[in-house]
Amino acid sequence: MRHWERLLFLVAVLLVAFAGGVLVGKYQYWPYDTLNRANDAARALWFTWFPDEVPVFASPHKVGGVTRWERGAAADGVTFIVRREDDAFGAVVVDMEGRELHRWRLTFSDAFPGDAPHILARGPDDRVGWHGVHLFDNGDVLLNLEGGNFPFGGGLVLIDKDSRVKWALARNTHHDLDVQPDGTIVVLAHRHLEEGEPSCSAYVRPPYLADEILHVSADGEVLDSFSLAAAFCNSPFKWMMAPIGTYGLRPPARKEVEDLQHSNTVSVITPAEAAVFAPGNAGDYLVSFRNMNIVAVVDRETRLVKWVLTGHFVRQHDPHILANGNLLIYDNLGGMLDGDRPQGRSRVIEIDPLTQQVVWQYEGGTAPEDRFDAAKGGKLQKLPNGNVLVTHSWQGRVFEVTGDADPRIVWEFVNLLEASAEGGRVGAIPHAARIDPARLTFLGAPTS
Repeated sequence: MRHWERLLFLVAVLLVAFAGGVLVGKYQYWPYDTLNRANDAARALWFTWFPDEVPVFASPHKVGGVTRWERGAAADGVTFIVRREDDAFGAVVVDMEGRELHRWRLTFSDAFPGDAPHILARGPDDRVGWHGVHLFDNGDVLLNLEGGNFPFGGGLVLIDKDSRVKWALARNTHHDLDVQPDGTIVVLAHRHLEEGEPSCSAYVRPPYLADEILHVSADGEVLDSFSLAAAFCNSPFKWMMAPIGTYGLRPPARKEVEDLQHSNTVSVITPAEAAVFAPGNAGDYLVSFRNMNIVAVVDRETRLVKWVLTGHFVRQHDPHILANGNLLIYDNLGGMLDGDRPQGRSRVIEIDPLTQQVVWQYEGGTAPEDRFDAAKGGKLQKLPNGNVLVTHSWQGRVFEVTGDADPRIVWEFVNLLEASAEGGRVGAIPHAARIDPARLTFLGAPTS
């Protein structure tokens, strides 16, 4: 065989292989499932050891701790801050000047020192953070471990004020939780399923991360659970599960199918909230689905989606029902429509759920240290004086803005790990909350 004939033969083989690959990928012929599962396993291992979200970032901030405080304009109290430190995650309580009043620290290995049967591929402890945290008055901290492992939901853990583990639940809990008046816990979780759910077969093709809500007792036992995929697929809003808005089709990025919903916030609607928030009743669930760009109400009895809000935000986090019935939402990427805005791509918006009018917003500032560009993560807290505490997770800062028509920053904390002449290096802050120190009995007498 002459040289050009060998080359032509090789080209023909490559074309046949390419055409075969296209057919396998498009129509999912054999060995699609086998190759897909092998790809998932390889990606899981890569994700645990080489994640693209190392929780330490470059920052324009050169000074850490409390960098701004406008006395009289900021809400008084202490601030509970969950943060990445030099080599692990923990939490602190600081006063308005940034003085540390108490500290906690916990790694994944502290909570699960032996085998972790709910984790398929285990990563290093310094990549596993806290996400979804509740501080009790006695100093106990309830938290989700998240990230670093595969699946990324790492478990629900209760520690005391001295960081000793009281109990640990080996389920893939993640992102958010809501402690009820009776002490029970509502928490987000997921399961890595090799088989699909019958009610969602048109939208979700396995393997994928199936979101669910768990009801957990005060001592860490699962009392009940239900599927959030089924909550959509058995409701009149089932078509919103379609990855690109078309029945049965899939987006180009398989990652979006494997984590199609990516629920990131759950709260149980209280009687006071139900009195002003027409879309939900007391006991219903308010849930944010990041990858669907949807905030939804799930009925407490039927466990089906009964109301949705979408179109005003992108990759949102942490919706809250306000006293006036509006929703306060962390809009991560909905402000990017004008291109590269000097103040960033993120916003905090207050929206009327019935008229869908945005009645208030904060969009950041033009100074480098005020740029509000939070592609992922984020928490909000409406404060008693009308201000809003904003957790800018991936830039390692927490700031308080006024709630008026021209919001300004009146308090700020930066989790600086290392300073330099050009800027700094900060650790992520997944969660922060302003608290009345008189409530926290473990602190002793309130500080001035």
